[in-house]
Amino acid sequence: MKIQSFGAARTVTGSCHIVQKNGVKVMIDCGLFQGKDEESKNYDLGFNPEEIDYLILTHAHLDHCGRIPMLIKGGFKGKIYCTKPTFQLARLIMLDTAKIMLEDSKHDLKYCQPIFFPTHPLPQFYILIYFFIFFF
Repeated sequence: MKIQSFGAARTVTGSCHIVQKNGVKVMIDCGLFQGKDEESKNYDLGFNPEEIDYLILTHAHLDHCGRIPMLIKGGFKGKIYCTKPTFQLARLIMLDTAKIMLEDSKHDLKYCQPIFFPTHPLPQFYILIYFFIFFF
């Protein structure tokens, strides 16, 4: 058995761990990093999502479910396991977060003079992924 951590190691946010045994890879959580010093870690998962067979979502906190859309965009095709209440709450939390990210992005574009073109259109990406995951 092999266990790898891609978040919540030396920090308290971004819970993301992979347990591998007999060629099967099970991810436990895929959370968003939160806080000024941690946010830059959200742009790279650190592994190939296509290689993950299953995701177990332990609970609906954003630092445990927030990068699931990025996981899916990256090619994850496996099954996601969680309780029904966890699914319902995670859905609301991620949709709310996408809305806040979009509002922050609009504010930044309106009131800041960017010195470079942003390379990570994260808010729009999240809204699209959430829309397709939860409404189709």
